[in-house]
Amino acid sequence: MERDTIIYVGNFDLPNRNAAGSRVLANGYIFREMGYNVVYFGTSMKTDLSFSLENSFEIQHGFESYKFPYFKPSFDWMQYASLYNEFISLIKTKGIDKRVKAIIFYGSPTISLWVSKVVKWCNNNGVLAIEDCVDWLEIHHGNLIFRLLKRIDYTYRKAYVNKRMDGIICISEYLQKYYNRKGKNTVIIPPLRVEKIRINSFPKGDDFVRIAYAGIPFTGGQRLRERHHAKDRLDLAIKYLYFAFKSGINFRFDIYGITKDHYVSGLPEDQYMLNAMSNVVFFHGYKRAEIIDEEVSNADFTILIRDVNRGTNAGFSTKFVQSISCGTPVITTNTSDIMKYMQENIYGFILEKDEQSAIEKIKQILLLPKEQIAQMKKQCAASDMFLYKNYIYRMYEFMDSMSSK
Repeated sequence: MERDTIIYVGNFDLPNRNAAGSRVLANGYIFREMGYNVVYFGTSMKTDLSFSLENSFEIQHGFESYKFPYFKPSFDWMQYASLYNEFISLIKTKGIDKRVKAIIFYGSPTISLWVSKVVKWCNNNGVLAIEDCVDWLEIHHGNLIFRLLKRIDYTYRKAYVNKRMDGIICISEYLQKYYNRKGKNTVIIPPLRVEKIRINSFPKGDDFVRIAYAGIPFTGGQRLRERHHAKDRLDLAIKYLYFAFKSGINFRFDIYGITKDHYVSGLPEDQYMLNAMSNVVFFHGYKRAEIIDEEVSNADFTILIRDVNRGTNAGFSTKFVQSISCGTPVITTNTSDIMKYMQENIYGFILEKDEQSAIEKIKQILLLPKEQIAQMKKQCAASDMFLYKNYIYRMYEFMDSMSSK
């Protein structure tokens, strides 16, 4: 007897272990253990409009996978109708439509009108339509026309399309409360890992603290209009560490994901701090995911500072999950659901909003004895709170809560 199928479709590139790829992969593992066959329809920059969806087929991580072309903010978006026809035709040709239980949308491979058409197909064919909602989009980059089009598209998605979904997988309590008020079936699934990474659960034998940051805090190549528009406040991390440096405290700060030129192009006025700390702050640029895991594991702490706003409260940081899963405690601000998982002095430390208080706490952390750091790293490495297997029953209850169509 063939198993029911879950189709996961949206703006993710499965082989890349970025936030989107990691999210849908871990959730796919959950559904597979629940007995479903999972088929992915993601996007790829390696696929163009002349390449058919069927010919993009691959087996990735043991899952069937297809690729839409990656759409740039141009008239390529208007191909959504033909892509819809190709998508429906393919799942019919493969016989997937006969056994599909649900289609889960992680963003969209194109504009929201495409999602609306697929949701309508679900409603007409007894298939559950589910949104995997991971953020409340804040659009600050791109030219005026691009930002306007994105806002219209996003507003249409949230105000109309998502209300027609049968259920919402929420990454945070903020989003769950929002969709519960809309009368939707919801479940909270934080960012998860398929397995724990235990590369180095003990600090190196240095007499100073190693701190790491891995990510892209803001778009490179252009001046950052407002600092609070940055996804991560790496600038505040550098500022706080600068004051610790001036106090004579020794440390090493390794930054992965961006180059120094990338950072300075966005915030040139911070050049003086980086010049002063040239012997302790190092930019490494892009590194493969497995290298990042290794470097995060080798650090004593990672640091993640974010402003408290609707966007950061609606989302949930994959960096926090990555760090704990790699056996490294996190120095972070209190956003989203962090306090549901954080235990200070065990999994890391919370920084206050007040800058002076945050600077003083950073100084205290940098002076912690290595024995205490080693104990914290052991506790992080022993934690399994973000392993996908711990959320199987929660997902089962969510699927069961939606009436059979």
